[in-house]
Amino acid sequence: MKPAVVLIALVMIAAQFALAGAEQAIDTNDTSGVNAINTGAPSIAPDSVFWGLKNAFDRLSLALTFNPQSRAEKGLQIAEERLREFRKMAEKGDVAAAEKAKASYDDYVQKAKTAAGGISENNKTVEMEKQIEIQNKVEEFESHVENESAALKVKIEVHGNLTPEQKAFIDSLVQGMQNQTGSLKVEIEQNKERIKVEIKQRTGKSDDEIENEIEGIENRTHLSTIRSEKALEEIAGAQKELAKLEADISANNVTDQAVLVLLNNSRQKLSEAQNALNASKSGEAYGLANAAQHLAENAREKIGRLLENTGEHQEGEKELNETGKLEHGDSNQSGERGHDRFCIQVITPAKNEKTGECKEFPTPCSVPDGWEKVDSCQESSAHNETKPV
Repeated sequence: MKPAVVLIALVMIAAQFALAGAEQAIDTNDTSGVNAINTGAPSIAPDSVFWGLKNAFDRLSLALTFNPQSRAEKGLQIAEERLREFRKMAEKGDVAAAEKAKASYDDYVQKAKTAAGGISENNKTVEMEKQIEIQNKVEEFESHVENESAALKVKIEVHGNLTPEQKAFIDSLVQGMQNQTGSLKVEIEQNKERIKVEIKQRTGKSDDEIENEIEGIENRTHLSTIRSEKALEEIAGAQKELAKLEADISANNVTDQAVLVLLNNSRQKLSEAQNALNASKSGEAYGLANAAQHLAENAREKIGRLLENTGEHQEGEKELNETGKLEHGDSNQSGERGHDRFCIQVITPAKNEKTGECKEFPTPCSVPDGWEKVDSCQESSAHNETKPV
């Protein structure tokens, strides 16, 4: 029995190396830069009969990685592979295979989170360094998730080979993957906060002293550089969206108060983001720039709805003109002077000449024959009540 188990293990390990070689051969054909291995299309995806075997090898490889930090980083590496598989399947329109890749992605992100939480060192400064090193990987990983998601969105819109229902489902899967990444980031921050408390309890150092030490570690691991670059990218994106908003407002002569409030708020957040970045507060700058961009996007969506409603109103007027529904106005009414006028959307009370019933109609043209227009139904009712029997 034992020889058979050993033989199976050897075959699996050999196949793993073969699969890894195939993946590497494809990915390294892209010479765009140091991250080329993370951008190539996967050779084996969930629509392949060999994908289950590949996933089993990945699980075995992760299980044989005993160092918690290494296990967390390997979990992220495998999750990124699932991310690329997800994009490939979504672009093909294979929603079921995309969902399978997403489920595996979630699994490996969760394993990375668990591994990061399992790091423990007697020297808490060393433990903090390891958490920051993982955080560095997570920041890079998050950028890849955002890039893959954006590229997928463009590809789907351009090719349009998915039904609205499929698009909505893919969007929900993408949102779920982004939420998982966000949850991982929160976990790392919580780990760091826990370690800060332990360092303070053991050393008696002040919060400022501990923060200075952490900042030094982040500088050594280039985490601060990565955050600054991401903040700059987010600010650039917000500036671009704000410029589009301002162009839309100018081109359509928008005076809607809600849109203008969103515009001002977006400008304010963008200014605050730039100030935060100048003060080396990259994380805060990123959040403010992200808020500025969303405010501008919301304002542009509102302008779109306003224009759509205006278009519908103008179309309604056009149809009314084409039907030629006219009403001969009372010469005593201001502005009518006995000429024909088009019906307008004005609530018009009228009383049934036979039954005495009084009701309101949406336009003057809506009043049918046998009904007499009155100033109000209440006055008509009061008049009827005082009418002698």
